[in-house]
Amino acid sequence: MLLMPDSVKSSVAFLLTILAYDLVGDKKNAIEAYTKANLWRECLNAAYSIPMPPNEIVDLANKLAQALIDQRQFAEAARLYIDYGNDDVAVEKAVQALAKGYQFTEAIRVVCPKTGQC
Repeated sequence: MLLMPDSVKSSVAFLLTILAYDLVGDKKNAIEAYTKANLWRECLNAAYSIPMPPNEIVDLANKLAQALIDQRQFAEAARLYIDYGNDDVAVEKAVQALAKGYQFTEAIRVVCPKTGQC
């Protein structure tokens, strides 16, 4: 028998629950569970499969990006802001996230095409 700490057992059980929601087509609960598990790629894939309205997907992406920032995953948060935002505020949030992660070269790379200045 494989011995696992309780935290791992509960993580595995949670992931199995998420997969069950997704497999039976309960996308709303799957999206909520993916969000709680910080599985942003899977979460957005489930949102597109519903299909969720574009403005709700943007809101979801912003929520996921903020959760990534809270976990200090700044580059991934910036990617969400860039991919799902379509205004200067999204670029600003992406640059702020990258700066928090000391990824200044990437922040410059993000800004240059948007502003035409470098």
